[in-house]
Amino acid sequence: MFQEPVRKSLIDSAIKTICKKAGVEPRRWHELRHHYASVLIAGGENPKAVQKRLGHKDVMTTLRTYAHLFAEAEERTRDVLDAAWGVPEETGGEAESSAASGRIPKSRRAGPSVSRLRA
Repeated sequence: MFQEPVRKSLIDSAIKTICKKAGVEPRRWHELRHHYASVLIAGGENPKAVQKRLGHKDVMTTLRTYAHLFAEAEERTRDVLDAAWGVPEETGGEAESSAASGRIPKSRRAGPSVSRLRA
């Protein structure tokens, strides 16, 4: 027995009915899809994985649609590195250089981010 795919309009109608019964602002299927993508990106998922989950033809579609969210993720990446390899004044140590040994200076080893990076 052949069954037709569920149409987006039917899904939208069902979601709106559920929202109304729950007493919350009505939402559409597309909004939930964007929320799903946003959560994946905020969680650090890579663009290719997001592309596959959303069913986009190629990763460039995903990057064009969600470029602003990946930019925010990039800022979080900088924050993680800043916390791991903080400015010497912030760590209480003297200015140190890792250039000679290639190691992370002792005053910058304490943070949990660095431990995860070294593992």
